Amino acid sequence: MFSTLHRSPAFRIPTEVCHKGLRLCSAWQHVPYFLLRSNTPFPKLPILRFCWASSAAYKYHYGFSLVKAAVPDPSLLTMSLLRLSLVLVQAVSNQLACTPPNPTPSKGRYHTDEMYILQIAPTIFKIHQIILWACTALETLYYLQTLLPAHIVSAYSASPVCLVSQPSVRTTPLFVIGVLAAVLGTYIRVDCFKALGELFTFDLTVLPTHKLVTKRFYAYVRHPAYTGSILLVAGLAFSHLSEGSWLTECGPLRKPGSAIVVWAAWWIWTLAVGLSRADAEDKQMRKLFQGEWDTYAANVPWWFFPGLI
Repeated sequence: MFSTLHRSPAFRIPTEVCHKGLRLCSAWQHVPYFLLRSNTPFPKLPILRFCWASSAAYKYHYGFSLVKAAVPDPSLLTMSLLRLSLVLVQAVSNQLACTPPNPTPSKGRYHTDEMYILQIAPTIFKIHQIILWACTALETLYYLQTLLPAHIVSAYSASPVCLVSQPSVRTTPLFVIGVLAAVLGTYIRVDCFKALGELFTFDLTVLPTHKLVTKRFYAYVRHPAYTGSILLVAGLAFSHLSEGSWLTECGPLRKPGSAIVVWAAWWIWTLAVGLSRADAEDKQMRKLFQGEWDTYAANVPWWFFPGLI
């Protein structure tokens, strides 16, 4: 079959041109180099528009499609671009949620006797921002690398963009859920920034102008900003600590189980900070507002999620 196709007048092309054509046709998806140099009987067609013509014969003879390996699938490139866009959206959302709306005043802080690991939440937020922007930059470089021909990429095999030769960075349902959770968490936190105005600081503080805010999300739970933080952390974990992410496919969390350990430690710390601060804020608000607080707490009994906690 191949011999007929190769000897057909329509496909009579010098051998060296055919070799160059197959290299061009296969450069995108790493067709094994030994196939390019070997004296295999399949025709080495010279230009991309003949790839589809030879694919059926190649599949018939060798059992798999040449075109699938040789020509980039536009849908895969679109999905990669979609993933990169969502990663950027998530990074911007995290930046908004983790940027203090007001500086912490020098006086008025409370709950300073909690464990040090729980006191450094503002610092952890800054680390969140740095790590997420680093992951975003590396995902961007990885996507740009996929647009290059294989022979160019192989020349930079020691590049730190990806530490493995055949990663599977992709858009998964869990990744999309994570992005939505992060965006929702950011929206809740930013709305809390606006509702409290100058009263919202990342360190627990009482100001001379302090008042009890019971509107917007505070009408449903008593600590909606922590609700936003929980959703944000959940979203980041779903997106960047699950299969298909740069961290687990190309980065330092490729080893099985490592992402789960980071995920568990991150969750335990987040919940510990939220529970510790919510309890401290309740006690402080009860001291400041007494009966007004008791009425509010009776009407809004939930800390983070109505009906759950």
